[in-house]
Amino acid sequence: MSIPPDPSSPQPPPPGDRRPRGRKPGRGGKNDPPLRRTIVRPAGLAVDPIDSAFVTDRLTTLTHELANLLDGSMRCLTLAQRSVGRSVESGTAPTAQELARHLETVQAAMRQMSELVKCAMQGVPLSHAHASPDGAGGLAEAIRHAVEVMMPLADERGIRLSVNVPQELIDVAAGPVFAVVTNALRNSIEAIERTGRADGAIDVTARAEPGRSGRCVILEIADDGEGPPDLPIRGGDSVFRLGYTTKPGGSGVGLAVSRELVQELGGTIQLMRREADPATARTGALLRVTFPLPRRIDGPVL
Repeated sequence: MSIPPDPSSPQPPPPGDRRPRGRKPGRGGKNDPPLRRTIVRPAGLAVDPIDSAFVTDRLTTLTHELANLLDGSMRCLTLAQRSVGRSVESGTAPTAQELARHLETVQAAMRQMSELVKCAMQGVPLSHAHASPDGAGGLAEAIRHAVEVMMPLADERGIRLSVNVPQELIDVAAGPVFAVVTNALRNSIEAIERTGRADGAIDVTARAEPGRSGRCVILEIADDGEGPPDLPIRGGDSVFRLGYTTKPGGSGVGLAVSRELVQELGGTIQLMRREADPATARTGALLRVTFPLPRRIDGPVL
């Protein structure tokens, strides 16, 4: 006759159970490894948003992008206000086209800010907010909006901005190009300002060319500022690392954000020294972005 086991007595582990005895699971004993949650997204393994470093980088990026857009919006509103003020003094009506252009630029920037905040609150990548500012515009329109946002800052410093986008790219989906251009333009304006000159020039061009696996877009922002920092060949990508900066008071965010956005497009980004301008003999920096030609807004592939 077998005697049933005493329920109060320690029981032997069931077959196959190799858990260490002596402490309860999940209570964080001294020898337990530190817990670090992860989540799996389609792009691969990513650190959970509760991770402090992830949250810090995310807030730094969000603040940087919002500051860029807010600064440009305030400058456009100031220009509109000055236009109205001059009209009141002269007794003539302000130009409706000029006011509409300023307000359109501010509206586009505010939509971008709204999308950035929405993405941050929903816990999705901030790059999802960097579509064309109005949600439906093409590549040319996104570049134009970016230039309009930064134009007041350039005008204050006597810097000429020019844009050249061919007709074939007008109705091509913009993706996150808007943020790439605004970050590049701010860097170029600051680089020209550091030369101490009272003038300067920035050229924004885009074109479509044959690539290794189909047609691609080449977007270039060239300036005649102080040029990129001198970096060893193997360390050339350092300028795109989050937090890396050679500017006094710089944040090291703009280029890092741009690289992330360009990689999402399946492209590459390079910062190099620009050759001397034949007319002025000035050198400077050239930011070149290359990515596969996106679909047209209405769907078919070019």
